[in-house]
Amino acid sequence: MDERLRQLIGLVFEPTSTTGTDQNGTHVQLLPGLAPHLNPPWYFSDVGLRVGDTFGRYTIVEALGMGGMGQIFRALDNVLERNVALKVIRPDRVASEELLARFFREARLAAKLTHANTLQIYDLGEVGGTPFIAMEHIQGQSLTAYCGRTDVSVERKLHWMLDAARGLAAAHRHGLIHRDVKPGNIMVTDENVVKVVDFGLAKRAATSSRRGGKDKNFQTADVGYALGTPAWMSPEQLEGAEIDARADQFAWGLTTYALIAGKNPRVHDPLLISVSPLDARVRGVGRTIGSLVEKTLSMDPEARYPSMDDLVLVLERALFDPPAPATERHVAPPTARQRATTTQPPPAAAGAKAKWRFERSEDPWTHAPFHAAAFSHDGRRIAAFGQNGMAIHQGKWRELTLPPRLRAANIRCARFAADGSVVVGGTTGLAARILPSGDSERWHPKKNELVSLHGVEITTEGQITFVGQSGAAGVIARVGSTGTLELMESPVALTALVTLASGATLACGPGGAMVMFQGTKLTILEKVTEVDLTAIARLGVGAVAVGADGVAVRIDATFGCRLENVRTTSSLSALCTTEVDAWAGSTLGRIMKRDRAGVWKRMAPDWGVEPRVVAVWAKGVRIRAVCADASRIEGWKKDAAAQST
Repeated sequence: MDERLRQLIGLVFEPTSTTGTDQNGTHVQLLPGLAPHLNPPWYFSDVGLRVGDTFGRYTIVEALGMGGMGQIFRALDNVLERNVALKVIRPDRVASEELLARFFREARLAAKLTHANTLQIYDLGEVGGTPFIAMEHIQGQSLTAYCGRTDVSVERKLHWMLDAARGLAAAHRHGLIHRDVKPGNIMVTDENVVKVVDFGLAKRAATSSRRGGKDKNFQTADVGYALGTPAWMSPEQLEGAEIDARADQFAWGLTTYALIAGKNPRVHDPLLISVSPLDARVRGVGRTIGSLVEKTLSMDPEARYPSMDDLVLVLERALFDPPAPATERHVAPPTARQRATTTQPPPAAAGAKAKWRFERSEDPWTHAPFHAAAFSHDGRRIAAFGQNGMAIHQGKWRELTLPPRLRAANIRCARFAADGSVVVGGTTGLAARILPSGDSERWHPKKNELVSLHGVEITTEGQITFVGQSGAAGVIARVGSTGTLELMESPVALTALVTLASGATLACGPGGAMVMFQGTKLTILEKVTEVDLTAIARLGVGAVAVGADGVAVRIDATFGCRLENVRTTSSLSALCTTEVDAWAGSTLGRIMKRDRAGVWKRMAPDWGVEPRVVAVWAKGVRIRAVCADASRIEGWKKDAAAQST
């Protein structure tokens, strides 16, 4: 097997072979003996379109290049008046009905992938029998232009590759294996956003799993053929064997090596037997990073990381968490049981401007998960609701008895009012105010409608509004002057809402739903993601929403929506904002910060456990969060450590 691989890989770099051009226009050497192992064949045919031609609703502006499936143009969408990257399928590929069916099937799946680090697909169809894909047009350069460049720091390159890994991890979770990862297919935009592009050879997996790197359903049906670019293929992919998502991981490792060291390591060492470790070859690359890249380049898929999510986690820790001081002796990491009871704070994240403290609750009754929680306006009190009832934290947790007819297990949203009461909503139409005295008032719809409330907002004037769903539709519920819930139907289910300075209210929900309403007028905003949005908060004259797979959406003053790049693969579950910043908590207990430039970064270190953040609060120099397991996270600027809590 090794000898056959050596021969196949060697053919790619054979200096006396015939010549060809790859998908990026790069001049390569090929032997005729390699042709039977490649699918599609190593040649490209013109699709017959020229600058100025009209293709359906698109006008061709310029040719951008050739791909394995077709030719790519920059084109103007004459309906939406925007530039797109138009990929038109080659005539020789149209002849195969099986190939076209697979192409459309996999392109539709790729269109559902709306991650900040992947290319967005806008349109898919046929014009005169010629299939096409209209995609996001990117202004920037591919990593090919940066390979080996010393004017770009190693740290920046590693952050680029971390973002590329996040994009690939999102694709794998959606059931897509890219199969053509290489420097030419990773773009850096003019805004320094990394995009994994060209899913033209992507393969749909039978199932997707967040941590399913060893899932045998991640297979290609094209066994016996090698799809992709040979120089960047994994050994199993080059042989035409069954592959899974770890094939992308191998290509990611080659790309990382080439980007930092300047050359594909298999040029002189096809089997990567004696390749120099990256950290030994390039100054500024630590041993942790060197070991990570070595692991991804293992010839045996079983020796690589189980999934791209695992790789992302290790790389994040290497880039954001500081190394242990050289004077400290090595201590074995705590066991899961030890981690569950520790109250000692871990070291602050590398480069962080805040100190962090993580505190576990040892009260047995709080171990059941909290479904909802809220901070008071000054951040001193927490009201939390879970399977075991209601809890209040003010210095320590104490259990409260809920008023009759209020079940804590049904509560899904909570908000402190100005008078210190807590407004809650939940399943089975639960809507109530819990007073500091322990009394409560409940609100019911005028009609006996079964609604489920998942988000609540209280304006400065005291108006209370809930959002949720009723059956298959969404619902907006306002507390009327008579103490009843006045319902307005929404075409989409909703989970969170916020009122802007203009008086308009924005709400978000499952499947990337985003609506704006004012009075009885409701407008559905442009959908920029298919993932579930779980929280939204006011930011400046607009708002920001967060949700699954680390997605963040910025909404401007004109209600235009755009995706933002969040450096995490975990889902974001809680959100708050200050005048210029946004803070989000994740399902893995991470704290993310968005600065005024729109850049999201992880601020706190990993705690050794993964508690889901259910509420987060920030003001001035302090950040606080509470998790589903009753643990608490607190951060403060170093120069304010002595200030009162």
